[in-house]
Amino acid sequence: MRTGRWVAEDVQIAGSFFSKGKGLLGRKSIPDGYGLLIRQCNSIHSFFMAFPFDALFLDKRNTVIHIIRAMPANRISPILRSAHSVLELRAGKLDETMTGVGDIIEFVDT
Repeated sequence: MRTGRWVAEDVQIAGSFFSKGKGLLGRKSIPDGYGLLIRQCNSIHSFFMAFPFDALFLDKRNTVIHIIRAMPANRISPILRSAHSVLELRAGKLDETMTGVGDIIEFVDT
C-alpha cells in the first residue's frame, strides 16, 4: 500500500495440504503478474525448483515481516513464528515494486 504498486494481478491461494505441498513445483517459470499465496505458512523450501523466486512473509495483518529475494533452488527459509502466509512472486518483482519489510500487502477481489 505504501508504494501503490501491484506486486501481482493474478494471485492463486494455496490453502489445502496438497496445494501447499505442490506450491510452484512443476512450473518452468512464474509469469509476470502471478503470485502464489500460501496460507498458514511460516517457512518454505525450494527443493526441485527450476527457477529462483521472490518470497514475502506476511503476518496476520498482511504486513511484510521478512523478504527473500531470488530464492535459489534447494534452500530452506528460516522459520518465522509471526508469519501467517507467504506470497511467492517472479524473481525481481520485489525490487521492481520497491516492496520492503513493513509494507502492507492489500488483496483485492476483482
